[in-house]
Amino acid sequence: MTTYYVSTSGNDSNSGTSTSSPWRNIQRAANIVSAGDIVYVRGGTYYEQVRISRSGSSTGYITFQPYTGESVTIDVNSKVPKWEGGVYITNCGYIQFIGFNVVNSYWCGIWVHTCNNVIIKGCTVHAIQRSGLYAQNSSYITYDGNNVYNTQIAGFGSGNDQQNENVNMINVSNFEIKNNYIHDTDNFESIDVKQGGGNGTIHHNTVVANMSAGIYIDSQGQSMSYIDTYNNYVTGGGYGVRGIAYAVEVSGSLQHCKIYNNILNKTGAAGIVASTSYSVGTISDIVVVNNTVYNCGLDTDWGGGIRIEYGSATGIIVRNNISYNNSGSGGNLMPNGNTTQDHNLIGTNPNFVNPSTADFHLQSNSPAINAGSSTQFVPGFDYDNKTRPQGSAYDIGALEYVTAGCPTLSISLSVQ
Repeated sequence: MTTYYVSTSGNDSNSGTSTSSPWRNIQRAANIVSAGDIVYVRGGTYYEQVRISRSGSSTGYITFQPYTGESVTIDVNSKVPKWEGGVYITNCGYIQFIGFNVVNSYWCGIWVHTCNNVIIKGCTVHAIQRSGLYAQNSSYITYDGNNVYNTQIAGFGSGNDQQNENVNMINVSNFEIKNNYIHDTDNFESIDVKQGGGNGTIHHNTVVANMSAGIYIDSQGQSMSYIDTYNNYVTGGGYGVRGIAYAVEVSGSLQHCKIYNNILNKTGAAGIVASTSYSVGTISDIVVVNNTVYNCGLDTDWGGGIRIEYGSATGIIVRNNISYNNSGSGGNLMPNGNTTQDHNLIGTNPNFVNPSTADFHLQSNSPAINAGSSTQFVPGFDYDNKTRPQGSAYDIGALEYVTAGCPTLSISLSVQ
C-alpha cells in the first residue's frame, strides 16, 4: 500500500509520495494507483476531469479523499464529453471516492460505468447539466451521505441528449443509496432506479423533490426484484410530484419489493404509488407497511395518500400505515382489487406532535399506538431506528410512540 499526495502547489514530476513532494493533478494519481493505495488531495480547487480506471481489490480498496480537515473542489469547467462525468469511474472495481465537491460538469457529476464495488461517499455535487450521481451496468455500488443539488440544469433533452434523473442506478445489482440529501434539483426524478438490476436498498435519505417523483423504481423493459425503500423522508409540492413510486413502464416485471418506515409529507401528487397507472408489465408482491403519509396530493389531478393504480398488480399488501389529510382524486387510500389491507389508520387524525414542523411522532392519545399488526413483513425498527414494539403491541405509522424523551425529527428544519 502506498500513500500519495496531490496539491495545487505540486508538480506532476514530483514523487507524489510525501506532503513535501506532491503531484499537481488528481489525474496523475489516478493513472498510477494500485490496490490498497490512498490518494490524499490537499485543499483547493482543481480544474480537471478525473478519469479512474485502475482497480483495487477485495482486501485493498483504492481510496481518493481530501487531506484531513481540508476542502477540495473538482471544477471540471464544463469540459466533459457526453456520457461521462466530471469524475468518470469506468471498467474497474474496489474504489472509494470520499468527500469531494464536484461542480460545473457539462454532462454528469460523478459517473460509474461497468464497475463493481464502488463507494461514493460524503461528496457534494452541484452545478451539473445532467445527473449528479449516475451508475450503469454495474454491481455493488454505494451512494452514502452525498449532498446533491442544482443538477439536471439542461432539462430532458432528446435523442442522444436524453437523460432525465438526478441520482441514478441503471441496471445495477446489489446497490445501496443511503443518507443522502437531494434537494433544489432543476428537473425530473430525484432518485431513479431502473432498467434491470435489483437486490438493492434506498434508505435514510432526505429528498425534496421538484418534479415527477422523489424516489422512482421502474423496471422499464427489464426484470427487477428485491428493492427495499425505507426510512426516507420525502417532500415536494410541485405539480405531479409523487413521493415514492414503483412502476413497470414499457414491459418487464417488478417483484418482491418493500416500502416501509417512510415519511411522505406535502408532495404535489400521491405520497406512495405502489403501482402506477401506466404500468404495462408484471407487478407482484409489493409490501407497503408502517409508513406515514400526510398532506400529500396537493396536485389534485393525481392526488391522494397511498395509491395502487395498476389493476393487474397482484400480491399487494398495505399494512400498519397512517394516511391522513391527503387530498385529490386518490383520497387517503386507493387500493386495487388485489390489495390486502389491515391495521391501517386511514383518514383518522393520528394526533401527531406537530405536523406543521414535520414532527410526526405520536402524542400519548394517538389511536395509532398499540394498534398495529405484528404479522408478516412488519419491520423490527422504526424511522428513528428504535426497536418495535415499544409498548404492548406494534404502533401504526413510521414512528413508534416512546414514553419518555421523544426526539424531534432531525430533518424537520432542513426541509421547511
